[in-house]
Amino acid sequence: MRGRFPDRAEIVQRLSSAEGRAVLVLAALLYLPFAFACGWHYVFIPHTDFPSFYWPALAAFGAGGSPYSADVVASAAGQLDQQVFPFLYPPPSLLLFYPLTWFPYETAKIGMLVVNHLTILALVYVVLFRLLGLRTVGRFALVALVLFFLYEPVAITLNHGQVNLVALLMICLAWLAVKEQRHPLAVAVPLVLAILLKTYPALLLILLLTRRQYRAVAWSVG
Repeated sequence: MRGRFPDRAEIVQRLSSAEGRAVLVLAALLYLPFAFACGWHYVFIPHTDFPSFYWPALAAFGAGGSPYSADVVASAAGQLDQQVFPFLYPPPSLLLFYPLTWFPYETAKIGMLVVNHLTILALVYVVLFRLLGLRTVGRFALVALVLFFLYEPVAITLNHGQVNLVALLMICLAWLAVKEQRHPLAVAVPLVLAILLKTYPALLLILLLTRRQYRAVAWSVG
């Protein structure tokens, strides 16, 4: 049926075909140089935005101080010998940044880079194979992957240690849950995580109301 979303069995069947295997092989060949250029090389460079997440969370949960204090920025800049920008996110986002403080800064920085790369792989699967459907497998999928891996803002997100891709994945997971008519909690959890990270995805609650997803909105607000 036109517009039908594929189930997992259908995805496995299609990927096991010659076309599906060819796409997976070519996707891997595209990702490997991207991972080297925007992964391995980025391990050794200072990340512009990541300190603005790590040090405020460390101040809030480790020292009991304000994450918005100028002293936090000055201390981080002095220890890292680089410019550090102030924390501009709402206080609830610190809950998601808290696990970073379990590790030394360099370890946490590399961990964030790994998370972003895993997020990229998850986005490829969710968007191409779940949201857009199996009809994208083939030339369009390969063109989309090439454009995605060459898209400069993706490289900048990895370079700076940002959380944009994680927020995007959460929005896509909420969208997928709506499309597949899953439990409202499956919609609410990823959407709330996106809201905690970026705030403005809260506007999507209005969209859920227009689609009469009242229980999903209730779970999100709760």
